Amino acid sequence: MNRARAAGAGAVLSVAVVTGAVLVSNSRGEVTLGPGETAVATAAEAPRRADDAALDRMESEARATEKEAEALQARVDDLARAGREMLLRLREREAAPPGASGRTKPGKSPDDMMRATMRVAMKGELKTLVDKLERKLQLTPEQRKRAEDGYQAMFEKVIEAFLSGEEFWELGDGQDQALAALKPHLRADQQEALRRMEEEEAEAARKAREEERAKVFKDAAADLRLTDDQRARLAVPLGETLQSVSERSAMLYVRVMTGRMKTEDYRSRNEALIRDGVEKLREGLTADQVEALRRHLEKITAPGASTRARIAGEEDK
Repeated sequence: MNRARAAGAGAVLSVAVVTGAVLVSNSRGEVTLGPGETAVATAAEAPRRADDAALDRMESEARATEKEAEALQARVDDLARAGREMLLRLREREAAPPGASGRTKPGKSPDDMMRATMRVAMKGELKTLVDKLERKLQLTPEQRKRAEDGYQAMFEKVIEAFLSGEEFWELGDGQDQALAALKPHLRADQQEALRRMEEEEAEAARKAREEERAKVFKDAAADLRLTDDQRARLAVPLGETLQSVSERSAMLYVRVMTGRMKTEDYRSRNEALIRDGVEKLREGLTADQVEALRRHLEKITAPGASTRARIAGEEDK
């Protein structure tokens, strides 16, 4: 009899042989197991023999990676929210009449003050990212300096994109750019360690997004009172559409907060997002469900909705 179990975010399968023999193979190689032996196969390397301690270590590392990814995303979300709120207050102070209490000092624009504030806040994020690289890759002092310079350049682009109201890229895309100057100076074993780390982080990010999509779908399904057949058919498209509309609406609101978009333009474009979302999903829904979908989209695109949703999710844990 043979048995198998999943082994962490980076592993595709682990196989333990109880009786007989098993050939474990993938495109990178193969290994033959006898009674009492266990092999681990991942998408990135050939199958290899492993004991229970190795499997437990893989699972522990995968859980730690997922927790690190969640903690980093939470800090990024908090930073973005605090930045938007601070920039709004700064712009309100700048618009105050001469002599009003708390008006911004001459010569310092709200954008300049926001740049300085975000640079201070991002120093902690930079250190967290580089410390992790140093721990995983055993960086030399020169390599660490290259990593710090790369991340600093990445954060500067994020700050400028934030202030301009652009939809700046996800951290993973920016990380590719941040590490571009470091990768040519890594040893072969460090390159392999970095590849594994990036695969683990990508898998953790994928799982986190799928979990978020499932939660978004669950909330919407309740509001729309979907039937079992509708739930099965709409599980992916409804969740993905709601995520997309919510994220794009949030970026529009950033442009309002940073003074790059007028409130009436924001409302018009937000309404267009809602209409497009309804049109994508209306097929197979009743008239009442279409109206419920419209109300649900209005709810999740309301200013501050994403922050309230994240706080509620943390309270449910």
